[in-house]
Amino acid sequence: MRNRKRRSAIGLVIQRLLPFAACAAFLSLTGCWDGEEVNGLAIVTSAGFDRTEDGAVELTLEIAAPKQEESGGKSSGGKQQGGGQTLIRSAAGETVGDAVNKLQTMLPRTIYWGQLEVLIFGEALAKDGFREQLDYLLRDNEVRLRVLPFITRGKVRDFFNSPYLLEQTKADLLEGEAVRAFNKPLTLNKLVQRLNGEEETAILPYIDVPEQGGGGTGDTHIKGYAVFNRGRMVGTLTGDLFPGTKWVNNQLKRDVETIELEGTSPSRISLMVIASDARLVPSRKEGEWQMGIRISSELSIVQNTTRLVVSEPKHIQRD
Repeated sequence: MRNRKRRSAIGLVIQRLLPFAACAAFLSLTGCWDGEEVNGLAIVTSAGFDRTEDGAVELTLEIAAPKQEESGGKSSGGKQQGGGQTLIRSAAGETVGDAVNKLQTMLPRTIYWGQLEVLIFGEALAKDGFREQLDYLLRDNEVRLRVLPFITRGKVRDFFNSPYLLEQTKADLLEGEAVRAFNKPLTLNKLVQRLNGEEETAILPYIDVPEQGGGGTGDTHIKGYAVFNRGRMVGTLTGDLFPGTKWVNNQLKRDVETIELEGTSPSRISLMVIASDARLVPSRKEGEWQMGIRISSELSIVQNTTRLVVSEPKHIQRD
């Protein structure tokens, strides 16, 4: 009898609570009151920041434009570059926030940073210091901290105006370059940590943009590193210094090194770096501090122009 009464009481409570549970379920399906449709967003894939001659901050955005097909099947609208379709828009202001506001007034859609992949800074702004301008991006919760930052030679506009036939967007171009060139590409999160450290030092990928109409050849590519001290760009590491810096920072990724041997003709062997590990070893000698570098690596021979049988231990081990 007692069990029957308990069951009936529980059933009565469930019947009374059922309408409230149904109302709560319907309220959870009302959606976001401040949400926006994708058709109303200007999706930014890459952003560039530079300093103008009058001291203003110039913002340049690459915006993904939807393909519009005419009756003949041809796309229209936007700026066709490579295999994709993007829009390049610029505006200048006292700060990045001011430039974004001015650029927003010229666009029919809301600027959306959620798909931002790369940041490009011009040399003028980098040498003047851009840490203060990063504050806007760090305060916007749409910007992801894994965005990849770069420094471009010359003006940011020159970079966005340069051709890129192998990729659909500038973001794809730089992201592919970073993945190809570095073992672990530097992210916005790591950059901010280094600039906010005690030494305020960092190195960023340095982009070379071929001059249009001036005899420049080749495509846009990563040429080296831009060096920062106290939050400002103070120089570059290019040429032989670029791979040397990658050795020290463990950033080699299938790089090929060619060495010359003595006593043989021809005397060159090319080796691909499979993995490497560099360690800095400080020491003190005669009252002066010195820094040694110890590197261990795994290599693969890709070409042997000598007559040496490299599989023999006596030819592999050298003093």
